[in-house]
Amino acid sequence: MAVLNGLTAAARTALDLTNTAVIGHLSSGALYLDAASLAALWINLTLASLGRACDGALSVLTAQAYGAANYHLVGTLLLTGLFAFTGAAAILAGLWAVAPWLLGALLLGTPSGADVVSLAARYCRLAIPSALPSMWMWALACWLVAQRIAWPELVTYVAAVGVNLLLNSALVYWAGLGFDGAPLATVATRSLNCAVLGGIAALLHRRGALRLPWGIRWGRRALRLDCAPSSSRRRRSSSLQCCRRLASQRWRRWRAA
Repeated sequence: MAVLNGLTAAARTALDLTNTAVIGHLSSGALYLDAASLAALWINLTLASLGRACDGALSVLTAQAYGAANYHLVGTLLLTGLFAFTGAAAILAGLWAVAPWLLGALLLGTPSGADVVSLAARYCRLAIPSALPSMWMWALACWLVAQRIAWPELVTYVAAVGVNLLLNSALVYWAGLGFDGAPLATVATRSLNCAVLGGIAALLHRRGALRLPWGIRWGRRALRLDCAPSSSRRRRSSSLQCCRRLASQRWRRWRAA
């Protein structure tokens, strides 16, 4: 798990670096690089702050419910987490929208600070549509990790590095969007990431590796409510039978006395 989480963090960082690598080849590259770096700093700072604030509760509660074999609660926590992360995404979009004033206060009086802040603010505003898929991706990832399933996030981020590089090249150069193409490519990549991770979760649910909120497991017995593993059900059934037999024996002894 630790190795997979470390590789995922490295892939997530590489995803952000692809934007900088493509923007650096534009004319006025120094100005664009400064603006993109400042925008990425603000985006990642706010995203990590809100994401960590939400995923702490979600991951802990999900792990507890999963350890107790309460799979219905595991699914319910996913829905609750998605609602919470949606609210956090609205706050995130607001923080990115007010980037000109906040970033301007940081670079006030620096050489070419106004130009850098203007471009960084435009970058942040163009990236606003990626707030919701980014937060949903975070919610799905920490929900899966709480069930000891870490590889789907790693796979999606590794694939996203190549996809983001291609989209950046296509929008920045081939489509002629220039600097604006980088945040738009990020929006498309993060939306695709969220969709792919959701698809992997649905596939794992279909194979019975995890439970999605509605608690239905598909397989040989289609549309069967399966809120606990068969071994757990057998253990509970045998325990209940033992209790019944013990109660029956005590009742017969009491009658005989």
